[in-house]
Amino acid sequence: MNQIERSKSTVGKRSEPAWDVVERAAVRKFAEAIGNPNLLYVDEAVAKRSRYGALVAPRAFEYGEIEGMGWPAGGMLHSEHRIEYEGSPVRVGEEVHCYTELKDYYEKEGRGGLLGFVVVESSTRRPRAGAASPCRTWGGHAGPQKDVGGVVSGETVPTGEAAGDELEERVLTPATRLQLIKYAEASGDFDPIHTMDEAAKDAGLPGVIAHGMLILATMSVLFFPFPESGNVKTFRARFSGMVLVGDVLSVGGRVTGSEETGEGRLHTFDLYARKGDDTGASGEVGFLVTGAEGAP
Repeated sequence: MNQIERSKSTVGKRSEPAWDVVERAAVRKFAEAIGNPNLLYVDEAVAKRSRYGALVAPRAFEYGEIEGMGWPAGGMLHSEHRIEYEGSPVRVGEEVHCYTELKDYYEKEGRGGLLGFVVVESSTRRPRAGAASPCRTWGGHAGPQKDVGGVVSGETVPTGEAAGDELEERVLTPATRLQLIKYAEASGDFDPIHTMDEAAKDAGLPGVIAHGMLILATMSVLFFPFPESGNVKTFRARFSGMVLVGDVLSVGGRVTGSEETGEGRLHTFDLYARKGDDTGASGEVGFLVTGAEGAP
């Protein structure tokens, strides 16, 4: 069975459910890999005094890859990702229930030939009765087809509430191979196109490239200081370029709206990640400012 037939045959397939415990070392490793220095993820004393009462995982935390779904082990490029969160961040030591389902497969002609797109849905839930689901994610991956320490801030959101307000742009440190290796280990995404030059060149790439989810996580840098005020509720990102070792990203955006909801005040933003004049990724974020209680 070739890759096209294999991809089509797995549409609708759902993995066996997996149980996972959010480990302290994994949270620390992930926070370091994405460059998030907030002490709520690494300092137990600070976390205990926070609204959550314990160490928590960053919103972009990866709960691990579920095996046995039948899609390629490498050579896939991330094209788009959407996340919806419910409730508060998951605490260190909490048990979560995960599954993955292949929702769709379709093809488009690209500049280099036929591209196959795999649409995947993943769900992570708290198993205790009545608890909210930490997150659901939808990811689109494309691949060539032949026979993808700071302190808690006193502010509540990155800027004012007026639509059109610009967010202060942040220039990130250059992407390094060590960062890609750390993220691969922290996320469980060991596709060799992110860490091995030979594999990247075999896939037709100019060199190793950053993980799409690493780019998404670093786009969240504008919200890193604010987990005591609220949390990212939704995040949708589209990846339009590759980030190579040595590339410098500038992350910024603007306010698009603000409204009261049953859960709190929801602020919405358009974000971008650019390499010079080229946009590597763009997206929309909903940041929910909530009350003092952190538990769902």
